[in-house]
Amino acid sequence: MEKQSDTTGITKSYMEKILEQRQGFIIIALTGKARAGTSDVSKLLTEENFCNWVVKPADTATITMSEARERNICYRYLNHNWRPFIEINVVDVIFSFLIETDVANLRNFFGSVMLDTDILGTIVEEELKNSAFENAVLSRLEKINNNINISCNKVWDKIRQCCKKILNKIDTLEILIEEWKNQVEELNKNNYMSYEMLCWCHGIIPVLNARLEYKLKESNDGCYIKLYQELGNNLRAYGVAVLGEQQSFNADGIFSIPRRVNKFLKILRHYNSLENEKAVAGRKSNSLRIVINNLKNIFEAFYFRCRYSSFYLMAVDCDEREREDKFGGNVQYRQVELNENLSQGKRIFKRAEKYLDERHVNRNNKSQCQEIIKVAQAFNKEEKAFLIDLYSQKESLRLECYKNNYSDFILQDVVRCIENSDLFLKRDYREDYTRDHALICALGRMVTLMMHPGLLTPTKIERCMQIAMTAKLNSGCLSRQVGAVITDKEYNILSIGWNDAPCGDESCIRRNMFELFQNHDEEAYSEFEKYNPEFREYLKKIEEKFNKTGKEKLRGLPFAFCFKDVYQDIIKQKDQIYTRA
Repeated sequence: MEKQSDTTGITKSYMEKILEQRQGFIIIALTGKARAGTSDVSKLLTEENFCNWVVKPADTATITMSEARERNICYRYLNHNWRPFIEINVVDVIFSFLIETDVANLRNFFGSVMLDTDILGTIVEEELKNSAFENAVLSRLEKINNNINISCNKVWDKIRQCCKKILNKIDTLEILIEEWKNQVEELNKNNYMSYEMLCWCHGIIPVLNARLEYKLKESNDGCYIKLYQELGNNLRAYGVAVLGEQQSFNADGIFSIPRRVNKFLKILRHYNSLENEKAVAGRKSNSLRIVINNLKNIFEAFYFRCRYSSFYLMAVDCDEREREDKFGGNVQYRQVELNENLSQGKRIFKRAEKYLDERHVNRNNKSQCQEIIKVAQAFNKEEKAFLIDLYSQKESLRLECYKNNYSDFILQDVVRCIENSDLFLKRDYREDYTRDHALICALGRMVTLMMHPGLLTPTKIERCMQIAMTAKLNSGCLSRQVGAVITDKEYNILSIGWNDAPCGDESCIRRNMFELFQNHDEEAYSEFEKYNPEFREYLKKIEEKFNKTGKEKLRGLPFAFCFKDVYQDIIKQKDQIYTRA
């Protein structure tokens, strides 16, 4: 019997090690439109007692018995395995790039966005010597310490002493920038070992940025969102937050934000591994769970998907009327919406360009562009505000991105992030986030499945969406793949479908422009494409550009093309009415 007991214990330890691979490291990245509720979801995930909130409602009339049983499963599992997430906010990471800037450039930058050119210097001088600031930093670090559960008190004492030493040293903006630049050098060397690094990246920078947010919102509520939209765009375009005299586009900048988020994340992983080395009996599990708040560009999510199998992109949405109320005005709401919705912003820009072309307006004369748009009947009040801002000197990057088709890589595109998310949540602003029961239960269910896949089966709607997501992969459309499922009222599946060329025609993804040039594989192309004189003349112009060197640049990839895009370029029309799908 004793031997059998030992065998059971060994088997259990092996199973625990296997499950640790799922439970040990989870990254959730939150995306959503401004003020849609991502911060509330982040607060829930970082809450110590969140697991206690995932219970079935007192009034079970609103849910089925099957749903009530499922919530009980989530509640029991989370109570045994819950560990709060640690937040890395993207705006804090962007702020870390901001304070790498030389003092003079930094003050010029703030002068361009608001009246107070030395707002950050004032915060440093007034706040950093304040005991409340120090307490806020230490409180944040202590919460991280408790989540990571460092069992050695000497380690926490050293972190606390290190933090106080840094804060005592910094009394001007110049010293702040100089000290942070030293830390950036260590970050670039992938040195995550120092206590200073933890204090800076997960204590001082987030609290300092929170103070800046408070000051900016106090003076101008919309200024803070616009400021960080501009800084994020600059980083993706040039790799720096604040531009100098001359700045050229740098493709490496597209990953500057996620790379630094990843460095902040690795600091936490280092301290978590430090705890594992000092593990004691009865300690919590050695899991580390990260929530990245405010991801706004799909390629930033792509960066993490390529690196971590345990990465999940979670979209947070709410009722649009509730979100509009949060802005307190339709104009500001629409401006932020157009800055985050890339396709909608581009459409309005193209309408504006056509309107200005018809009136022969010189684009270099920004003030003339603005004056023409101000009196234009073709645009509503919100569109005018967006365009007047666009045709100003300070929005030159956004304007250049729209003109040269760089926008997908550089600008925020929250709608695309939402479309490509793995998980979806709905925030109900009629309730405080701690009492938004539908949100809490949905979030608890998702985290449970991340830690233990298969513990719960998909809901009826999830099952249909899963099939629709698989069905869309059959589409050969180059611009957008869409899958669909038709069900009855009980969600029994009746049929599935996807967008593609008509039956008997070849999908665009398998058609090659080079074959069309030479009239090879005639079955794949229409009579119009093969013989229309105007269309063939346009193809010759394309062929001249893609000589032998052009083919080599494709590196073996097919020169797939969209008939709609080619034909609409010929007739100079942008309405999507000539699609093959």
